[in-house]
Amino acid sequence: DEVRTKVFFEETGFEISRESDMTLKVRRYRAEREFIVPGLGKQLFEWHVKIGRTIRIHFFIDRDNQKVYIGHCGRHLGTVSYNS
Repeated sequence: DEVRTKVFFEETGFEISRESDMTLKVRRYRAEREFIVPGLGKQLFEWHVKIGRTIRIHFFIDRDNQKVYIGHCGRHLGTVSYNS
């Protein structure tokens, strides 16, 4: 995770992070990050790109098929420390 965040920032200038365990334990917040991926069913899009203070892009990497899926692009989703 550390290497991924460092390389992404160096290449793009944007921060990425994995959602916190505390946030994912709250059913409502976890559900906001679950999306259907063709052929894989419901997946957790826990990684996100941070654009400013209020915009997030939640994504899922399908390594087997070499694809990246965008589940949410928009306002900051709710977390235990940020209620959107």
